[in-house]
Amino acid sequence: MRVIACAVTIVLLSTLSSCTTVAVDAGYINLQLGGDIGFATGVQNVTGQASVDDGLGQGDRVGAPYGRVELVNDSGFFGAGLFASGFAYDNQGTGTLTASYGNIVAGTAVKSDFSLVNAKVGMFLHFDIADLVFIRPGIAADMFLPDLTVETTQITPTQSEKIDDPLGVPLPYVQVGVDTGIVSAFVEVGYLPLDTSKLNVGNDYDVDSKTLDVEAMVRVRPSSFFEIFAGYRLFKLQVQGRLQQDSVDIDIDLTGFMVGGGFYW
Repeated sequence: MRVIACAVTIVLLSTLSSCTTVAVDAGYINLQLGGDIGFATGVQNVTGQASVDDGLGQGDRVGAPYGRVELVNDSGFFGAGLFASGFAYDNQGTGTLTASYGNIVAGTAVKSDFSLVNAKVGMFLHFDIADLVFIRPGIAADMFLPDLTVETTQITPTQSEKIDDPLGVPLPYVQVGVDTGIVSAFVEVGYLPLDTSKLNVGNDYDVDSKTLDVEAMVRVRPSSFFEIFAGYRLFKLQVQGRLQQDSVDIDIDLTGFMVGGGFYW
């Protein structure tokens, strides 16, 4: 804990110095959901995974808001910084289950409503090489709030199942990029395998998960304070085990290109 506290203090003091650069960006991201979701209620075991696109009708591309804020101290070879980024996905669709989903059997026509809010907040160390290339290792809190409701459309009475357990992981990552002044670009990759049975998180959660979060961006700065950007986001989540009273076997990914603009100073 003392090491973490010292690291946080160093980063905060660095970013509060007079040499700190701030960038605030907002834009549009075109997301597509893929993968499979297995779900069982109570003491049942997951017997299969329903396809996200054909089974739940979630294969369409969806426009969503995206935002990113950075504070970077880059006064020399060594510095530090903070950042936050996020997006919100929301889509409705219809399909035919390719596997049993909770108490809804395979082959049943369903409609689904899936929203996912992702927020990633982190801190990093900044290493500048030849005033052109930068490397930023860091740690982030990658948090996601899913809300998935699946409901039958041709059965009376209607059956429905819901997943809305908030999840989050501490995500180590590294960002590598170049900055010429007018044009800057980076690729940021975070990955964490996690087995909660090895952690003291209580009896409500017993899962084996893998989180991969990739973010890439090119910024062009045509003026002293304004910038435009284009980029790509990949968010992949695998979760297998028990979430409170339910069992899940989730393997999904959200991918999409993004564009937007913002200000820096």
